[in-house]
Parts: sequence; structure tokens; C-alpha cells
Amino acid sequence: MKRINQSQRLFRTLFAEALKNGQNLRSGVLAVLILFQGLVLLFLYIFKRDDYYELFISGSSLFAVFLFFISILMYELISYIFFRLSNKPDDTQLSEPGFWPSMIETSLLSFTIVFIIIATKQFIILFSPFALNYFVLIILSSLRLNYKLPVFTGLMAAAQYVALAVIFQNQDFVDISNPSGIKQIQFLGFGLGLITAGIAGGFVTKFTMQKVQQSFDALLEKRKVEFLFGQQISKPIANVLLNAGELLQSKKTKVTVMFLDIRGFSELTKRKTPEEIVKYLNQLFAFMIDIVQKKGGVINQFLGDGFMATFGAPIADDNSRQNAVEAALEIYQKLQELNKNKSIIPTSIGIGVHYGVAVTGNIGTVDRMQYSITGKVVIISSRIEQLNKQLNSQILISYEVLKGLKKETSRFYFAGSFQLKGISRAMKIFGVK
Repeated sequence: MKRINQSQRLFRTLFAEALKNGQNLRSGVLAVLILFQGLVLLFLYIFKRDDYYELFISGSSLFAVFLFFISILMYELISYIFFRLSNKPDDTQLSEPGFWPSMIETSLLSFTIVFIIIATKQFIILFSPFALNYFVLIILSSLRLNYKLPVFTGLMAAAQYVALAVIFQNQDFVDISNPSGIKQIQFLGFGLGLITAGIAGGFVTKFTMQKVQQSFDALLEKRKVEFLFGQQISKPIANVLLNAGELLQSKKTKVTVMFLDIRGFSELTKRKTPEEIVKYLNQLFAFMIDIVQKKGGVINQFLGDGFMATFGAPIADDNSRQNAVEAALEIYQKLQELNKNKSIIPTSIGIGVHYGVAVTGNIGTVDRMQYSITGKVVIISSRIEQLNKQLNSQILISYEVLKGLKKETSRFYFAGSFQLKGISRAMKIFGVK
């Protein structure tokens, strides 16, 4: 549960940043559009003055329009500064959908239309391109990242527009002769268009946010796998984990465990500098890890001069014994080639492989967690690896591994039955010819 809460806090932090950016973008876009409209209207007034006065009889409407533009610009500038200064929006700001700003902006436009109608006694403003600014406000409300806002803005715009149309159509002092034949159904149709635009904007916003949430969840799941495994697993296994969902719960499963140890490492550390030792280990582990991952294995632990690898977990694999043995043989063959070519310091290894039931799952806390393999299979595999020193061999496997092989069985010989430390029964051990 704690992990989920941390994830939610992370998403809220990212959402808060996106909300702030959306608000800034929205204010900026609206300011630019309003400024553009103002310049265009000024241009039309200068060059088409006769047409203008034929419609509005006075300059009051133009004055009102510019007053609206200035009011909106001032309001958006204040909003922009506010959100720029709010570096860390709190939970209240995140939960508030922002109805008041939408109501203020819509009302400013409606008040401007009221002023123009009263000042000019002309009804034409309701059918002019200026009224289309309602749609602009609806569209830009989507940048507040809340699907309720476009719907609310659409409803507010429709209600105010239809109310203005109905009220002023019935006023004697308003001239409705231009345009002629105006019916209330036209107002209602325009209002319906505003509502439809709001619903469409809300749908697009909600759909977009759902996709963002899904993308975030997928990324979080990927980070969870990386957090648990680091670079221990190959990309194919990582993809299977991501697609399989909750596959990392604690459970019992049959796995094949491989222990690998570099012989004579302690003596080597006495003769080499730390830099040389690290370079040497990286050179060895590079091809060894690659082989293990290619065969579907996972490097669970590095042990200084060796590592523990598991085949068959976290992804179940009925062929884990074959894959583990093939990985051991390929590592041994590659090492022999490097020794022969003198590409590395002369090196010998010991590998022990055993198959059995293990308990797999996440161990640790939220701050430090690791995917772990525990059980007798791990202990026995480690004991088999140590037996290489006694038998002067480099690869040993248990009978449980041998009987699961589909090929390569002819390469192994019976090395004997051994009583391993901590194991009550004698183990049949096989070595490579």
C-alpha cells in the first residue's frame, strides 16, 4: 500500500507540473489570439469604416471590444504570473477544476456583448464573429487538464448567450431588423453548438488524460521491474514481466541454480592493483552475463569473484536445466578460448548446477528491495560448486539436473556420490568429460 501511495504522489507531482505548464500555455495562447483579433479589428475599422458604421452607428462597440480585449489580457497576465510563482501547487489547487476562472472569462465576453447591444441598440453583435470567442474559451479550457471544465464552459457560454438573445430580442429599444427574420431557434441552435463543443472538449480532455495515466502506469511498471532487477535480466524477460503483470509475488517454484567461482582470485588480488582487478572482472563477467541472459537466466547475486544465476524464475521454464547446462558449457568453452589466445590472465573457474524447489519473491523494504531465490536448491548448488576444488574439475552438476537434459548428456560422467555439508543424503554428482 505504501508503494501505491508513493506512486500516486509521484503522478500528482508530474500532474501539477503539467497543470502549471498548461495554465501558462493557455494564458499565453489566449493573450496572443486576443491581441491578434484586436489588431485585425483595428485594421478593418480603419479601412472599412463605412461598413462598420452601417452596422453599429457609433464607435462605442469598437471601444467595448477593445475594453474586453484589455480586460482579458490583464486577467490572463495575472493568471500567468500567479501560476509562474506557484512552483509547488498544493492538493487544493490540483483538486479544484478551475470553475471560477472559466466563469469570469465567459462573463467578461457576455458583459462586452451586453454593453455593445445597449450602446448601439443593435442586435447584430450576437451574430458577428466576435461571439465565436465563446468557442475559443471552450477549446482553451481543455488546457486546464480537467474534462469537467470544457463541459462547464460550454454550458456557461450557452446559457449566457441564449439568455442575452432572449432578453434583448424582446426589448423595444433594440433594433433587430438587421439581420431580418431572426428566430429564437437560431439562438438555441447556437447555444446547442456551444454545449456540443464543451462536451467534445471534455471528451477529448478525459481521453487524453486516460492515455497519459496509462502511459504513466506502464512506465511505472517498467521502472518497478528495473528497480527489482537492475540490469540482471535480458530485455526479452523484462518484456514478458511487463506484459504478465503481477508475476513477482512470493511463491514456490522449481528452478535451476548455477554458482560460478573464479579460482585463485584471492592470490590475484595480492599481485594486481584495484584498477587491474576491476578491469579483469569486467572482462570476464561481460561475456558470462551475456551467455546467462541469452539462455534465459537471471544474475541474482555477484559474489565478488563469482555470481549466482537462476534459470526458471521469475519466468517459469520447463527447459531450465538444459539452458543452465548449455550456459555453463558455453562459458567454459569461451574461457578456454580466451586462455588459449592469452586474451586474459590465465583463469580457471568452478561451476555448480542443481535443480529443485525454491521460494522466489521480493524481499526487503520499499527503500531497498530485491528479488530473491531461497531454499535448499541454492545451498546444494553452492556446495556442488565448492566440490570442484576437491575433484579438480570446473563444471559439476547434480543427478537432478542430468535427468532433465534433452541433449549433451554424453558429455557428462559419474563423478561419485558425495555427502555435502548440511545435506542429509548423499548426492550423485556428474562432471564434464
